[in-house]
Amino acid sequence: MNTLSRLLFRSSRSQFLWCVFIVALIIRVAIVLSFGDADHPQMYEHGDIANNLYHGNGYSMHWPYQSLDSSRREVMSKPPDHEGAFIPPINPYLIYGSYLLFGQGPVALTSLMLLYALCSALVIPIVYQSSRLLSTESGARWCAIISTVFLPAAYSVVTFSGSPLYHLFGALIVLLAIRVMQLSELRNVVLLGLCCGVMTLLRSEFFLLSFLVIMLVVIFPRREYSRMRKIKMLVVSAGVCLLVTTPWTIRNYTLFDRFVPVLSHPWFEIWRGNNTEVASGSLFSKETYIWVNPVQFPEMIKKIDAIPYDRFFEVRVNDVFHASALEFMKANPGSVLSLGIKKILYLLTIDIADPAVRSPIYILSMLVVIPLTLFGLYKTITSKERRAEGMLFLLLFGYYLTITAVTFSLPRYQIYLFVMLMPLVGVMLQKKLTRSILDHG
Repeated sequence: MNTLSRLLFRSSRSQFLWCVFIVALIIRVAIVLSFGDADHPQMYEHGDIANNLYHGNGYSMHWPYQSLDSSRREVMSKPPDHEGAFIPPINPYLIYGSYLLFGQGPVALTSLMLLYALCSALVIPIVYQSSRLLSTESGARWCAIISTVFLPAAYSVVTFSGSPLYHLFGALIVLLAIRVMQLSELRNVVLLGLCCGVMTLLRSEFFLLSFLVIMLVVIFPRREYSRMRKIKMLVVSAGVCLLVTTPWTIRNYTLFDRFVPVLSHPWFEIWRGNNTEVASGSLFSKETYIWVNPVQFPEMIKKIDAIPYDRFFEVRVNDVFHASALEFMKANPGSVLSLGIKKILYLLTIDIADPAVRSPIYILSMLVVIPLTLFGLYKTITSKERRAEGMLFLLLFGYYLTITAVTFSLPRYQIYLFVMLMPLVGVMLQKKLTRSILDHG
């Protein structure tokens, strides 16, 4: 114990970072080897699109609903003849790239999971660097240690939704945003815009959040700068972000003849959390997963079946969910409010309706990380020295609370948020706890 405590808290910075990185990588590779299923994977939309890319059908997939129309089911049993934008492009193209390298089989998927493991392990030194800019060396080391053994995030390496990529770029955005606020170096300004652009093509909600983060850190730096310097920094960072995202947006406009910045079904996500039949605040209602199907939503299926199955299908389906969700919200403001409160409570605690989070490991992990993060947020916001950085974390926290209230609670989204907020843990775990361990080690 004495040797371990000294390695963790009295070793050089480089020794410590290599130690936690290697341990994190070992944990994640062990998860891949123990739980990764490369023979019978569940890849959902990401895998469907990658499969169609690999077989020459373009960036396409059939809209995932159960049709009541036999002729529509016949069409959907064959490869799609039109492209779409159901999800952001980077992760499907990454899966497609692994198929090109290794063939479509277990080797490609295992290699992909190992890449995810590396990305997930890289989060730890990045979180450490962010925490060190907020707290002390010992606080940053505690933050890195907790991130290393934060198993809900580590387990994401055996899924194919791209979650480790979100964790990595979310952590990078936080680090670069803090550096821009504290130093305002051109390199960090450019890198922040680049990472925000990449993150937007991984997570569609970042289309707006990216520009909010860039505006915040440029307009409210720790140092005083001239208005012209701030404008230049804002234009450079936002411009780099747009350079990354605009080609995809232009491609979508060409495809759909309307403005579709990232994906084609945003109102479907809002509708899933706001509908008359089974909305519960969670994505589960009485143990049943909420999705558009003939049993729960026969009228919606009929409306979707009535839409021509062509290149405009995805955006027209989005219009159907748009109208239905708004109708529900206008007719049931009280339900919308109560559902929103439930969703936020789920985000800040445990969504017991979701079977995926009933694991003791998940519950224990979140019961440790959530209060440490929230108290760290409070302490940062109320600190005169770190109030500017506190505004950044408050923006991230408030934005995801709003997104959750409008859509639904999902454990994967909960993990995204608390990985980005993880540097705040170091604010709560600083010198006293470290000294206690060293004194008794």
